[in-house]
Amino acid sequence: MAPALIGRHLEATCSACGIIWAAYGEFTAGLPQKITVCWNCGTVVSLDTSAVQPGTAVRLIRKVADEAAFAVGSLVAVRWPSDGKHGHSALFSPAVVGAGDAGNPFALSVKRVVAGPGQQVTHRDGRLLVDGEPILPEQSWIPVHDDARRRAGESWWQLPPADASVWGEQTAGGFRLWTGGRDAAPTAEPASGWLVYHHRSVHNHLRPDVIRDDVPGNVTEVRALLPVSRLRLSLQIKGFKAGTLEVAFWQDAAVDVHRLAFSFGSSELQLVGPRFRVTTGSTSGWSTAPLPAAIFPELNGQRPIAVRIVAGAAEITQLRIDRPLEYRIDPRLAARRAWPIRLAADEYYLLGDNVPLSIDSRHFGPIGRGRIVGRIEPVRYDEASR
Repeated sequence: MAPALIGRHLEATCSACGIIWAAYGEFTAGLPQKITVCWNCGTVVSLDTSAVQPGTAVRLIRKVADEAAFAVGSLVAVRWPSDGKHGHSALFSPAVVGAGDAGNPFALSVKRVVAGPGQQVTHRDGRLLVDGEPILPEQSWIPVHDDARRRAGESWWQLPPADASVWGEQTAGGFRLWTGGRDAAPTAEPASGWLVYHHRSVHNHLRPDVIRDDVPGNVTEVRALLPVSRLRLSLQIKGFKAGTLEVAFWQDAAVDVHRLAFSFGSSELQLVGPRFRVTTGSTSGWSTAPLPAAIFPELNGQRPIAVRIVAGAAEITQLRIDRPLEYRIDPRLAARRAWPIRLAADEYYLLGDNVPLSIDSRHFGPIGRGRIVGRIEPVRYDEASR
């Protein structure tokens, strides 16, 4: 159920960028070697000496009189039908306090309700949909890359190669950008060059690649990773001279550019392509406006985000990219059932948030109310990998 819940896991530590995160998968006795790669920088990390760490403890509430407790988005404990093909690892399941199910709490699985009675489940281009809409969009965000944790000072963000020193420079924790060149007259202020993010595949020797729906803690995957459809950029900007920040997102062969005015001082931002919102820090001095006749950067799936300033000077740090959790289905699983699926009056469609590894309604189909044992609470989101 990661990232919402973390079961018992192995702790992985990257020697290059220092990130510590929970690693989980179907480890078995006798496996000759247990290794993973750092989700942030691609460094190979050995798990051979890692001790098993306790996971998130959750409480099972069996007596639930109100069916609204099983509303879309809630977590429940379910007893799956036994087909002899699918099992659940006790080692990597959340610990259910008070389960008392024949003395074996791991006979139960924790899943999320994504559709209830009367709703219709279908799929398109590998994505599961409920009543034709994405499932719980932007409820959970999964880390893609954190520039504050660079490996050996190497950033995946790059300034324009030609005369890059005219427009900016890399700093210890980010980039300093200015307009008009260092020695330009105060009135000569063209835009700075675009600072562009270049994504690399941590699973393929850091070769250029599109951003895919990987879950950082997974040591093994059970399906092909697919390109993500949306990204979120977080950053901190410190203005030395008032100006305008532009952030460009590549999306479906087009570029969306957001323009925000900044003043002297620091602010923290989160921008979601193609929309944006200010979330933390001082919002004083920030404004938004449509961008006419923008000069778009050269972006694509491997270079999906770019940043520049128009007038002014600023330092940009804490550049971090996240993606929303997207519920997918393997075409081979989809081919086993007739679509769309209309849920009966006592049926629910249950999924796990760790989409590549989860065994759920994609395998068993809709689940009757009688197999839902109770509600899971409290939900405590694990921040170890953030």
